[in-house]
Amino acid sequence: VLAIPIFFGLTSCANLFSEYCKKRNECLGGNDADRAACSDALRGEENAAAEYKCSDQFDAYYECRNNTGTCTAGPRFETNCDAQKKNYDQCIEAASNLR
Repeated sequence: VLAIPIFFGLTSCANLFSEYCKKRNECLGGNDADRAACSDALRGEENAAAEYKCSDQFDAYYECRNNTGTCTAGPRFETNCDAQKKNYDQCIEAASNLR
């Protein structure tokens, strides 16, 4: 019974990463390998966030990035997630100081 929520949680994060990386890739250019590398990097960061017990802050930050990401001149892929990034960074820093 516990495996089902975990599975759905992983699927939703994978989809979130996939969508974010797709949007970013479409803006900045790249190929399927670039998009896969982006998703892999985010999964690694997600695992690190879990180790520091900062999964909620990580999820909020990347959900914001996925929802607000826009392509601007340059090209640049920009998001409006300063508050979420600050919360995530503060969580990681606080957890790092405990070790």
